[in-house]
Amino acid sequence: MKTSKAEHFLSYLLMLLLMLLSFISSFGQCNKFVSEMNREALIYFDYCEGVKTAKMFPGDEAIISQELSASNHYRFLLSADNYLGDVSFKLIEEGNDSLLFFDEQTAYIDIKSKRNRTIQLKISVPNKTTSNRIERSGCVAIAISSGFVEKIATN
Repeated sequence: MKTSKAEHFLSYLLMLLLMLLSFISSFGQCNKFVSEMNREALIYFDYCEGVKTAKMFPGDEAIISQELSASNHYRFLLSADNYLGDVSFKLIEEGNDSLLFFDEQTAYIDIKSKRNRTIQLKISVPNKTTSNRIERSGCVAIAISSGFVEKIATN
């Protein structure tokens, strides 16, 4: 049986549409994750510098650059899908690779910049193997706030 050009085009268009919907739904999952993220640790800050998200797999690493302004307080809040395990992150000064902070157990980092500079946040997801060899991805989000309000903070 011979297919016409119109049928071939429609099957190609349908396949493209399904791929697009799959792509959109995978990012929609991270949007839902961010909307449900516990942001209580950010209430002592005036401004949200932004929320950066990534869909990551076990063993993945990501580096995010962030500009810091002199004399500003910043809080970096990390949240990850429970499936990914103990996701760690560290702050590195861009250009000279000096380590500013590293802690695998902390959900957030506070930093005050003495000068204008750019730092890098390095996120590491631990390796995880499953018996069926199927890797599952998870969402990782970093919320960055600045402008610490000392009058409100109690500690």
